[in-house]
Amino acid sequence: MLAKAVAAAVLVGLVAMTFACTSTAAPTPTATPTDMPTPTPTRVAETPTVQTPIAASGPDKLALVGLWPFGPSWAVEAGTVGGTPYAFLASGGGVYILDVSWPEAPKRVSDTIRSKSVVVGLALSENVLYVAAYDGGLLVYDVSSPATPRLLSTVPALGGVGDVAVQGHYAYLVDEHNLGSSLRILDVSDPSQPKQVGEYVHRWRGFHVTVQGDWAYMEGEALVTVDIS
Repeated sequence: MLAKAVAAAVLVGLVAMTFACTSTAAPTPTATPTDMPTPTPTRVAETPTVQTPIAASGPDKLALVGLWPFGPSWAVEAGTVGGTPYAFLASGGGVYILDVSWPEAPKRVSDTIRSKSVVVGLALSENVLYVAAYDGGLLVYDVSSPATPRLLSTVPALGGVGDVAVQGHYAYLVDEHNLGSSLRILDVSDPSQPKQVGEYVHRWRGFHVTVQGDWAYMEGEALVTVDIS
């Protein structure tokens, strides 16, 4: 978990450096009394892309009208799509998709994945990206074309989906709620139609999940081991 956090922080720093470099115009020389040129750099701020406003259905209804999608990074996933290595970087309520063919200079290819909440977990399997977005639920995206990810389905949260892991045709969610936490097992043979096939409820709060073979490990206020065979 520490390694993932460090990797996420490094990627955020590299992305920020890349954006800063690309947003700086060429120096404009200004003459001095001694005719010595003095460069005057000009910085142009990048215009943020915000989520399309959602209209309220009436004056007594509250609705999301805007969201700045990028902020602290809580998760990172990496994988190869079409022979090209990519990193998927959670940042605030969105996900950067970065071409990391040249690791020293990650290149942003998409930032269109959006959530109504913070993205706290990611899992990639067979060109499908599973996005744990806490009270925004689970978002399932087709990323076979990384520049244009396509939403396939959503799974509502019981309280807050804190993490997701995928093994075979199953996705495993840690979903925190007022009774503790649930390990929810979804059949994702068809990613456009996930179906819950199992659930284990525990009184401890769970934050992360890892799956290995016949065992799922849910970490949080306690380490919970679940037989998923």
